Amino acid sequence: MPAAAASRKQLAQAVERMVAGAQQDGAIRSDPSPADTTTLISEAPYAIARARPASRQLTDVCLAVLMNGLRPPSERPGMP
Repeated sequence: MPAAAASRKQLAQAVERMVAGAQQDGAIRSDPSPADTTTLISEAPYAIARARPASRQLTDVCLAVLMNGLRPPSERPGMP
């Protein structure tokens, strides 16, 4: 298990670096921290998997909200 924990930590760090780069490039919003955004992205599949009843519609809605919410305000309809 220590190897799995180390791998998870390395993956989280890599995703945080990727998120930070996307924020610096203006590709995603910058107000949540890279760690918060990484947590949000990584926990979404677990929330979807625990939902009852499971449905493709729920998956689609969750992913759409997540992806739209990460867009910079200038790229979201109705946002200044």
